Amino acid sequence: MNKKKLKNVQLSVVIPAYNEAHCIQKTLSEMLVFCAKQTWSCEIIVVDDGSTDDTTKLVQKIIASNDHKTQICLFTLPKNSGKGAALRVGIKNTNGEIIQLLDADLSYSLNYISNSMKQINNGADFVFGKRDIRKSYFFNRQIASVSFNFLVEKMLQFEFSDTQCGFKMCRGSIARQLFPKITINRFAYDIELIALAHAWNLRIKRIYVEMNVTNKSSVNLARDAPKMAIDLFRVWWRLHTKTYTK
Repeated sequence: MNKKKLKNVQLSVVIPAYNEAHCIQKTLSEMLVFCAKQTWSCEIIVVDDGSTDDTTKLVQKIIASNDHKTQICLFTLPKNSGKGAALRVGIKNTNGEIIQLLDADLSYSLNYISNSMKQINNGADFVFGKRDIRKSYFFNRQIASVSFNFLVEKMLQFEFSDTQCGFKMCRGSIARQLFPKITINRFAYDIELIALAHAWNLRIKRIYVEMNVTNKSSVNLARDAPKMAIDLFRVWWRLHTKTYTK
């Protein structure tokens, strides 16, 4: 879509969405109300990652009726390409000094945004959320998440528990340089993002966030776990061969 170039945007919120018709209207409505209460300017960018439901139609409906000062922009991918691919498109089209990444189901309170912005304004390049896994997932996902994070720490040789938390904030100028370097399209994109941030010696802050637990998840352990393991090996190899350079 053609997007009006905005000036002096302080916060860009990027939301990747795949078959999120059940929640996207509520999420965008809450985002608009939240942004209207802030003193800083905001834009919202939704990237529909090839949804087969009514996600795009519902976002378009919100855009058509939007009477808030916050602009919502929608980009659609022709086929499902993965969260990493959707985020690359979204971040490429941001105008904000700071970029907030959020999941479409709004798993985290919007109140964490203000604290994260303070961290960025105080010198951080990235702010990553950190959850208590025991409170964030049901038992089978707890085991899978803890095991995967253990593998990440052992293979990549940096301590970074909870790589998959969807709450992330970054300095806009850096994100627009870094995200085009990400080659992993699906769920393991987070690992490559963190590996790049470490390789570039970026300043990282962690904040504790509480996740709203739901039964719905786009992650299928049987299908996605082997793919994530392969992607983890790819990141390890690129770190080992010093591929991640600016």
